[in-house]
Amino acid sequence: MLIVPAPSPKDTEVQALFGTLKTLSRELLTLLRLTSLLPRRSGASGLTPMLARRIEMFIAKKDISEAGSLADFVSNLVEATLEEKLQILSAIDVRTRLERAVELLNKQVSAIKGNIKITSMTDRKSTRLNSSHQYY
Repeated sequence: MLIVPAPSPKDTEVQALFGTLKTLSRELLTLLRLTSLLPRRSGASGLTPMLARRIEMFIAKKDISEAGSLADFVSNLVEATLEEKLQILSAIDVRTRLERAVELLNKQVSAIKGNIKITSMTDRKSTRLNSSHQYY
């Protein structure tokens, strides 16, 4: 088993990446909670409030010495290819793992924001169409 040393607390780049990872993780959870309120296709499951809270607490409790394991954990939360996830898990350098995890999180958060925007625009248009049909 390969033991990877914890990142140095003096490494400001790793600290910044770790902070970004935690922030994006919380944003992802918030968006997942929000999307659970939106209509979804049948068979799709949502994130329960209790599970979201537990994940949020797990992420909040992690400190810089556990940056690599948090990157690994978060890589399993996002929708990504197996190859993208393996790139994080196989990276020995903590900075590399954090960079890749932040990249995946950014992609996932952006995709969800885009879906929310499309869904809300579609809902507004259908509401306007329904109200115009009622008018005539």
